[in-house]
Amino acid sequence: MKTKKYPRSEEPQKCTKCGKVKPAKAFYTADRHLTGLSGECRKCRKRRCRGRKFPRTKEPHRCFICCVTKPADEFLTNSSHLNGLQSACISCNNSRKSLRSGEPQRCPGCGEVKSAEEFHTNAARQSGLQRLCILCHKKRSHPRLTSPQRCTTCGEVKLAEAFHTARQSITGLSGKCKACYSRLNFPRSKEPQSCTKCGEVKPAEAFHTAKDCKTGLRASCAECCKASKRLLNYGLTKKVHSQMLKEQDNKCAICSNPFTASPHVDHCHTTGEVRGLLCSTCNTGLGCFKDDPAILANAIKYLEAADA
Repeated sequence: MKTKKYPRSEEPQKCTKCGKVKPAKAFYTADRHLTGLSGECRKCRKRRCRGRKFPRTKEPHRCFICCVTKPADEFLTNSSHLNGLQSACISCNNSRKSLRSGEPQRCPGCGEVKSAEEFHTNAARQSGLQRLCILCHKKRSHPRLTSPQRCTTCGEVKLAEAFHTARQSITGLSGKCKACYSRLNFPRSKEPQSCTKCGEVKPAEAFHTAKDCKTGLRASCAECCKASKRLLNYGLTKKVHSQMLKEQDNKCAICSNPFTASPHVDHCHTTGEVRGLLCSTCNTGLGCFKDDPAILANAIKYLEAADA
């Protein structure tokens, strides 16, 4: 049985958390409510969800799209979920990014059914379209106010010039003042740290810099960051990558020189199939020759003729 969807009201509403009466723009859309608005305002919702970051689990997880239980390495991180993983696996996420629907769609902002040409593209959604139409997106770009505002971090009321611009905010100003933003530039720690993905305690040199973190280091180590990028871009797990390194004897597949840095994953740009692991020089060389065997054969003939 389909649930009834109510249009978004433009009347002011009382927030169930802070008890203040605010305009409709201060509430998120909830088409299951009679007013089409959420019960709590945006500020109360952000204040309630702030700081809820769950660690990434290592247990297998069931994808809600393909309904297959897969290892945690095949899911991206989502710290707002209890298990720290996204609901859909990486392969299902990539398959959803292919098609932009040409069917009409209902905008939850204005409540009108409009053609696909009136929506921006959003590859993460199944329809390939944004939820809000282009006109409603423009309405959400709020102008910058000139009235004083209270900083959400230090709690002081400051002039509008002390805040950065944030068009998605109702006031057009960011929640934190410029001074509080500048304090987030934490120095890089030299103490060992535990990686949130592999769970190993590693020295500070094994982590990338993140100035917005208290330790000045990223939560996951550099090896895990590279592994997650390989999994996202090429579908290579840690086991498959290590197996390819063993098969190539930790050497480049073209020049046969041992790897002195992290190897590059060479893949076909038309099919996306992984071909092997190369050093930086050979991988760049193939790209300069456009992966064309005919051009490479002409280059060999040219060098042989020059040496003769």
